[in-house]
Formats: sequence, structure tokens, C-alpha cells
Amino acid sequence: MPLKTIIIIFLCCSVIGCTPQIDIRGHVPSPELISKIKPGHQSRDQVVQILGSPSVVGTFEDDHWYYISQKTESTAFFEPKLISQSIILITFDEGGFVASIKKLDPDQAKKISFIDRITPTKGKSLGLFEQIFGNLGVPIGSGQ
Repeated sequence: MPLKTIIIIFLCCSVIGCTPQIDIRGHVPSPELISKIKPGHQSRDQVVQILGSPSVVGTFEDDHWYYISQKTESTAFFEPKLISQSIILITFDEGGFVASIKKLDPDQAKKISFIDRITPTKGKSLGLFEQIFGNLGVPIGSGQ
């Protein structure tokens, strides 16, 4: 194979690897479906039939339903970049009917920082060779 062909194949693969990938996560209800929800008219079950299950139900207030979606773009090994985010909040009254529908501004969302701790477990910590050779001499199919 000539060197020129190898270089062209390598360059084509390099360019293809740098093509951005668009990911859509979450539930994206269409505006037409959201317009069908009217405060005071639909119950929780009817909202689920129209929009589907919510992305999140409020932890302390189960009468708050959130439909969250986000669109990100990632290129190769770089951090994904947020392109757009949509948050729709549906609240219910004490009778279980829709009280309000709000489209929240993503800038109001709070950034949550996760803790990178590992929970210690009791037991024996095995090294690499102990894991590889630990079962040598153990009978197979002993029934226990």
C-alpha cells in the first residue's frame, strides 16, 4: 500500500474522530403536549398519560414534578459542553390536580458538587496475585 494512501486514511480517521457528538438526556415533552395540561383540569394520572413519568419528583414535596432535559455536545476526549437545558415544573394541589405549570430558567439551578469518597468495606483486601491464584486447588463443583 503506498504511503500516500496510508496518510489519507489516517487523516480521514483523525477527522472523523473529532466530529462532535450531540447527546440529548432526559424527558423532552413537546410544547403541544404541555399546552394540553391546564391547571385545575388534569389529575396526576392524566399528566402521566399525556407527558409520561416525570424526571424527578420533589424529595420533600411530592406535589412538585420536574421534567428535565439537556442537550450536550462532546468532542473526542474533551468535557461535554451544555448546549441547552429545559426544566418544566408542574405542581399539584391537595386534591391531586394540576395547580401550576412553570418553565424554569436553567440559570436558577444550583450546581451540586459530588464528594469523591470511597466507603470502606470489611473483609480481606486481596492483591493482584491473590486474586489470580486464589482459587488454585479449590475443587470445582463441590456442591457448596
